[in-house]
Amino acid sequence: MSLVVNTVAMLVFVLFASVNWLGLLIIGLARLLGGAAGGRLPRRLRPAVLRPW
Repeated sequence: MSLVVNTVAMLVFVLFASVNWLGLLIIGLARLLGGAAGGRLPRRLRPAVLRPW
């Protein structure tokens, strides 16, 4: 359901609004790099660093 709602919202913005494509590209690349790093980095850290309490 969330996928459908977000896809429709994206299509409305792309078709009817002014989109800053350079900003979109920068944010998209940063999101992909952050997601990849966020998935790999915790595996390299000690558990005590991730759970200090």
